[in-house]
Amino acid sequence: MNRMWQMLVLCVLLCASTVLGEERAAGPRLSDAKLLACLDPDCAGLEKVIALRDSGQTPAALAALAGFVRARPETGDGGRRTKRDSQAGVAAAEKVLRHQFTVGGIT
Repeated sequence: MNRMWQMLVLCVLLCASTVLGEERAAGPRLSDAKLLACLDPDCAGLEKVIALRDSGQTPAALAALAGFVRARPETGDGGRRTKRDSQAGVAAAEKVLRHQFTVGGIT
């Protein structure tokens, strides 16, 4: 019986070391500059983003891009989903973007 427990512990340790030893991709896979470079200059509504990108103002271009995505009425994937409800509140989404969560009444 003791030998069986030793083998079980050895198997668990080997499995754990295999899982823990895996390399995982760290950091963003697409830089801000590459993201902005991929934007279609012919896309309506992105003129401000493209202009900021071309002038080298990356943080401002990213902020403008986020504003564009938040404000557009269509979903952006070209599918047949319904348009966004213009009356829907965005307060909950803004809290998530600020990393503010309420769980069990605790914020």
